[in-house]
Amino acid sequence: MIALGAAAVLLGMGVTAFVPMAAVFPALAPEHRGAAISANNLASGLTTFVGPGLVTLLLPHIGVAGVCWTYTALYLLGSLITVFIHPDQPGFDRNGRRLPETADRPVAEVDA
Repeated sequence: MIALGAAAVLLGMGVTAFVPMAAVFPALAPEHRGAAISANNLASGLTTFVGPGLVTLLLPHIGVAGVCWTYTALYLLGSLITVFIHPDQPGFDRNGRRLPETADRPVAEVDA
């Protein structure tokens, strides 16, 4: 029971590592907002389909606890993968240092 509680805590930590992608996708591709929102919608739809499908496939073989552990592992893997994602941030260089202001745009609008 303690292990399952620890798994639940890890799951919660993994879930909170994700940000609202509906806001992030268009911000990362402002010149292709429609495509960015479409990619977000596709990802949302696929997770709605794959999530229950995964349970349907695994439940008869590994039981409820096994499905919980599988989801825990997937969320942990997903949160670990985010460590390697480094998109350009407007107003900052690749090392996280603020770029100087330009005459026509304030710091928040300077492209990296």
